[in-house]
This record gives sequence, C-alpha cells and structure tokens, in this order.
Amino acid sequence: MYLRLRPTTNDISNLYNINDNTLIVKQLEDKNSSNKDISEKHYTFSKIFDGDVPQWDIYNYSVRDSINDEICATVVTYGTSG
Repeated sequence: MYLRLRPTTNDISNLYNINDNTLIVKQLEDKNSSNKDISEKHYTFSKIFDGDVPQWDIYNYSVRDSINDEICATVVTYGTSG
C-alpha cells in the first residue's frame, strides 16, 4: 500500500512526521479538555510519496512493473486526483 501526501499550499508539516515508511500524525489538542497531552497515530505504508512527487513517478514506481510483467493486479486509488 502506497501513500501520496496531498499537495498543499499551507505549511502543515508541524502536524506530521515521516519515519522511513511510517506516517506519524499528531492529534490536535482539544481546547475543551484539561488533558494537554498530544497523542500520535502511526500508519505504516510500503512507500510514502511527498505531495510534490508527480503522479507519473508514483505510477512508474508502484504500478508499471505489474502491468509490464502482465501480473494480474488491482489498482485502487482514493481521494481527489490532480
């Protein structure tokens, strides 16, 4: 499973970190809660692509060989495409 981070014009890099192939997302602090601990969620992928990586590069890395080698494969994408 591959992840491509959504391209954004806002600097949201303070909300997540990438460690190898693990996306570490910092949960936003609940202003109504007295608990000031910020928790994290960890999601591991086969590969993580940054938002500035072109779709063609992602296709070449993750899908092309399966099609060229005529391997039976299913490709599912989720989210908006650009």
